[in-house]
Amino acid sequence: MREMISDKIVVYSAISRKDQLALDAVRDIAESVKRYNVWITMALYDIRTRYRGSIIGPWWITISMGVLISGMSVLYAKLMHLELKDYVPWLTCGIVLWGMMVSSITEGCDAFIGSVQIIRQSSVPIFSLVLRVLARNFLVLAHNFIILIDVAVLFHFWPSSRPLKVAAGLSQSTSTCLG
Repeated sequence: MREMISDKIVVYSAISRKDQLALDAVRDIAESVKRYNVWITMALYDIRTRYRGSIIGPWWITISMGVLISGMSVLYAKLMHLELKDYVPWLTCGIVLWGMMVSSITEGCDAFIGSVQIIRQSSVPIFSLVLRVLARNFLVLAHNFIILIDVAVLFHFWPSSRPLKVAAGLSQSTSTCLG
């Protein structure tokens, strides 16, 4: 005998009320923020293990970004007939900030998959894994920010322009993309 399948969707959950799910999410976020030492330690450990076999360690991040910016700035300035002093600082800001955004998005997609053993074996709040990815990428941004400071000093960028233009341009591009 054949049974008719209903067109109702059945959701299996330990919690049946939506407001309880939202409350649990807020508690998880609050607990993650409160236990900041956990995700900061995990982020530092990730950086250390990634560059464990290297002599200069995580400074490879900065060196590779500096070489990338140097090569691109010279090549593109020649191709587009631009002055290096006008082009390099903005290219550096763009590449450093873009690198941070791209790595946060791509690594964020793998935050839970890469931490499945932590989820299964410990009581770490789930949102801590997201904060781990963000902290790791902010550490990389801090390394790469040294390049930005070097370029700003080398090309006398900050005295001749307003540093808030960078932040305003970032917020404008973000609102344009989202809106």
